[in-house]
Amino acid sequence: MCLLCNSTSESRDHLYFDCPFSWGIWSVLASRCDLNPERVWSRVMNQLLDLTMDRLKDT
Repeated sequence: MCLLCNSTSESRDHLYFDCPFSWGIWSVLASRCDLNPERVWSRVMNQLLDLTMDRLKDT
């Protein structure tokens, strides 16, 4: 059972994309980084890698 929303069993996809509590946090963090919040794990990883590479280019 998810400790954050008490609605379903915990899984990676639930904790990052389906749980209303953690999705709210992720949405705020993504918008602060000028990212669109994604619900597909591979897209999230690609966004984070792109963000990291962009920041490394600026240094």
